[in-house]
Amino acid sequence: MIPKGDIPGVCRDCGEHITYSKKPMQTHSDLLKKHRCPKCGNFALKTLSTAL
Repeated sequence: MIPKGDIPGVCRDCGEHITYSKKPMQTHSDLLKKHRCPKCGNFALKTLSTAL
């Protein structure tokens, strides 16, 4: 399950909006590629954060 937090994200397949948190040395893509969308179950999560 993806860690809950305040960084916005979205599923590219179903459009479900999520929020998540990450560790300081972890990249957004490394975190999101390991987790499934909570709605459709696909590995299609993408960050909406502008502070990369």
